[in-house]
Parts: sequence; structure tokens; C-alpha cells
Amino acid sequence: MSSHDNDVDPAAPSVSRRVRRRPGENRARLIEAGLFVFGRQGFHGASTSAIASLADVPQPHVYASFSTKQALFIECGNEAAQRLAARDLSALLTQPLDEELRLLGAFVLQCLANVYDPKLKLELEDLLSRLSAAHGQENVANLATATTRDLLGALADDS
Repeated sequence: MSSHDNDVDPAAPSVSRRVRRRPGENRARLIEAGLFVFGRQGFHGASTSAIASLADVPQPHVYASFSTKQALFIECGNEAAQRLAARDLSALLTQPLDEELRLLGAFVLQCLANVYDPKLKLELEDLLSRLSAAHGQENVANLATATTRDLLGALADDS
């Protein structure tokens, strides 16, 4: 092999390659981005391309990881429920929300808003029932209230 085989032609266009990720990392990134985008834009307002872009994952990977947009939404709900299971929701009305509770609370509000959507109804009823069983209906309602208060406060700060 000559020394020229390893030389790069300075006139050639540079091609940047994405770093190879660990198995399951794209899926995890899509769920994290989905929590944010669905929480902000709702199920119907969110696009899988926006979620893929935020996750820094090629758009076709959304459907390689999840069969439908609904499946991604429900998996985001399962992730939210799992994260909320580790949290104490009893003092939500007396203290400011941290970033994670803002994210999870906004997603829970979207679950409540979409609970009667025929494509999501059964899964969301189950998810919301599990949240209520784990935390108590009053604490889940307090999460929704605190999140709404936080969102309204942010709107007032912007104006």
C-alpha cells in the first residue's frame, strides 16, 4: 500500500458521519424527544419528523422503532408513568416544578386531553388509571393543576 492511499483529496467534499449509537439508544432518544414534543404540541399537533429532529435520529428510525405515532405516544406515556412512580407528588401545589416535572406534567395534560381519542382511549385510560393508583387521583390532579399554573405563569412572563 502506498502512502498516497491514505491521503485525502483536499478538493473532495467532506462527509460527516453520525457516530454509531448503542443498541436501543435511538429508541430512548425518540421517547425523550416525544415526551417534550407531545407535551408541547399535543398528539395531533406533533409530527414524527419534529420528534426525530429533536432526537437527532433519522426520521425513518421512528417507524423502525415504533409501529405507529400512537405507539410512540403510548410508550412516552409509559416512560412518564415510570418516572413519576419515583417521585413524591404530594407537595406539588406548594413548591415550584422542576424541569422533569414540567416535562412529565405537560405530557400528562396531553394524555388527559386525548383520553377520548378512539385511537388512544384504551391505552390512555389504562395509563391514567395506573398513575391514579400509584399516586392517588388527587395527586395526579395536583400535577395537572401545578403544570397548568406553571404554563400560565410562563405565558404571563412572556407578555
